Amino acid sequence: GSLAVVMKCFRQPRLWKFVLFLMVSRGLVPSYIQIRYFFNKDVLNFSDEFLGLLNFFTFVFAVFGVWLYNTQLSKQSPRKVILIAQLLLSGATIFEIVLTSRFNLSLGIPDGIMLFGDDAFLAVIIKAFKQLPVLVICSDLCPDGNEATMFATLMSLVNIGGHYIAPNLGAYLAWKLGVSRGNYENLPWLFVIRMVAFLLPIVFLGLVPDKTSEEEKQETKERKYSGVSQTLKNVKNSDPFDEIEEETVELIHHHKTSHTASEETSYL
Repeated sequence: GSLAVVMKCFRQPRLWKFVLFLMVSRGLVPSYIQIRYFFNKDVLNFSDEFLGLLNFFTFVFAVFGVWLYNTQLSKQSPRKVILIAQLLLSGATIFEIVLTSRFNLSLGIPDGIMLFGDDAFLAVIIKAFKQLPVLVICSDLCPDGNEATMFATLMSLVNIGGHYIAPNLGAYLAWKLGVSRGNYENLPWLFVIRMVAFLLPIVFLGLVPDKTSEEEKQETKERKYSGVSQTLKNVKNSDPFDEIEEETVELIHHHKTSHTASEETSYL
C-alpha cells in the first residue's frame, strides 16, 4: 500500500538527498524561540498585544514574499534561490545581534521599530526564498496518485530538524553560555553562532535538485534525439560506394603487383 510506495520513492537519490539536505539545513541552525520571547517581555517590555500585532504584520509581509517568488524567483534555479536564502538569513541575523546587545539604542533606533523591521524582513526572506522553493521541490518529488501520503511524510521528516533538533540545540547552547530568563548577557553570542550556522547548509547544496523532474525528462529526450540525429547524419554523409570503390582499387593494385612479380620470376 502507501508504505510500499513511500519506501520505493526513497530509493530515488533525488528524494532522499533532498530530505537529507532539509533535515541538515534546519537542524544545524539553533532555534531560540523561548529565550527570545522572554527577552522581548522582560528586557524590551513588549506586551502580548504588541507581539500579537507584530505576528499579524509578519503574515502580511509573508504574502508579499509569495508575490515576490511567483513573479521573480519561480523561474530561477531552486539551488540558486536557496543559496541566496541562506546568505540573506545569515546577514539578517545582524539585526538580532544589534537588538539583543542594545546597540540599536546607541544608533537612535527604538526597540519596536528594530523588532518590526527584523521580523518583516525575515518573513519575506523565509517565505519567498526558503519555504516556497522547498514546497515546490517536495511537490515535484511526490509520485502521481500518492501525493498526500508522500508530502505528509516529507514534511514530517523535515520538521524533525526544525521542531526537534534545532530547539534542543538552541537550548543546549543557551545552557553552555549561561543564558536563561533573567540572564541575557551572552544572548548576542547565541545569535552570532546562529549567523554562522546559517552558512553551513551551503556546503550541502549539491543535494538539492537543480531541475524539476519534467525538465530532466525533457533534457534526456533531447540528448537521445540528438544522438539519433547525429547518427543518421553520419550515415547520410558517408557514401558506401566510395568505400567499395576504394577496396576495388586496392584489390586491382594488389593483383597487378602479384602478376608482375610472377612474370619477373618466370623470366629469370
